Amino acid sequence: MKDKLAKIGIINKAELTQSAAFPSEERLRRGPVAVIECLQEIPCNPCEFVCPEKAIEVGKPITNLPRFLEDRCTGCGLCIPHCPGLAIFVVDLSYSEHEAVVQFPFEFLPLPAVGDEVNAVDREGIVIAKGKVKAVRNPQRFDKTPVISVIVPKEFAMEVRSAKISPRSKVLSPKSKINNQIKSKNLWSRHRTSDVGRRTTIVCRCEEVSGDEIMQAVKEEAPSLKAVKNRTRTGMGLCQGRICAKIATGLISENAGIPPENIKPPTVRPPVRPIALDQLATGKEDD
Repeated sequence: MKDKLAKIGIINKAELTQSAAFPSEERLRRGPVAVIECLQEIPCNPCEFVCPEKAIEVGKPITNLPRFLEDRCTGCGLCIPHCPGLAIFVVDLSYSEHEAVVQFPFEFLPLPAVGDEVNAVDREGIVIAKGKVKAVRNPQRFDKTPVISVIVPKEFAMEVRSAKISPRSKVLSPKSKINNQIKSKNLWSRHRTSDVGRRTTIVCRCEEVSGDEIMQAVKEEAPSLKAVKNRTRTGMGLCQGRICAKIATGLISENAGIPPENIKPPTVRPPVRPIALDQLATGKEDD
């Protein structure tokens, strides 16, 4: 299972249904329920603590794969925006006889409006169906990770995981037009170019992210370290941002016009820094 995921980078349905976090067919038919597509043992557990019903368990060690207690899940979707890997979705197969609703994180612009028609895509980004936006949730507590609910044909519900918005090729609703006009005047859309050296220099060595990629993320309305991290993987390597966080903060400040002291630090996952096993065993401090 893990070998296939590591080789192609895409989860297939067979891998997913074998995991301890996949809901049963009976629970899927009953109503909205979380689908956790997390199959790699990494130090991560925000989903465990954000779930109000305690339906997700990681426990110790923190590298455990999540275990899903399906009967506790209400399908509220609070776990979706708090997953650093954007690997949690909510599927409602009970919506109607022929249609289902899929909720997924959507960190792109422009945001659609309720009623918009979108191209629903699978895990590879391939368009597989037409969808209609049922809801868009983007409260402050979601920290710039909107959650979109899209109505799709029921047979595609377990494959649809995002959507493509093409404002040039579709008729926008009045609400979408107003939102896009506001965004076009937004401070973040004024991308200020720094010198070429800073743009092409690798800022995050662990993940090989350049300054240009970080500034492009800021241009696309990611004026925070968390948003830049989600879009570019800056700070997700072994050093957990010890080397790149300050540089990335400077680039965000310069290109978004935000004072550095107002840019919140990113969330880090243990270990905070690499250490040798003999140091853990003996308890010796690293010089």
